[in-house]
Amino acid sequence: MVRVSTRKRKPRGAAAVELALLLPMMCFICVAAIDFCRAFADAMTVSECVHVGALRGMLAPASTPLPTATIEAAALERAARLETPPEIVVRSGSDAAGTPYVEVEASYVIHPLFNYPGVPETISIVRTVRMRRTPS
Repeated sequence: MVRVSTRKRKPRGAAAVELALLLPMMCFICVAAIDFCRAFADAMTVSECVHVGALRGMLAPASTPLPTATIEAAALERAARLETPPEIVVRSGSDAAGTPYVEVEASYVIHPLFNYPGVPETISIVRTVRMRRTPS
């Protein structure tokens, strides 16, 4: 008696063909995820820069001139891990109630590893923090 198998065999090399079809898409997803993580980490670093700068400016009494160089140095100290230092702008003023404040703004440009369809070649990150200054 001869047995006839009802199971179908997978053709030889099918796994190699599947890998050849899926590998480029998997590599693209990995590189895109790395770029997204880089952009997110850079955005968090820029946010930390402006917070530290604003805290330093907040500690200066309102009766004294604003130490912009010290504020910029404190903000740029936190930006050591970035490829290029962000541009820091320090402003001061008074709100509607007459309370003095310090405002620190940082702008940074990210260049992705590759150009993706629908994504600009550069991504601009701008963060601003405003804090009240300590009274005199």
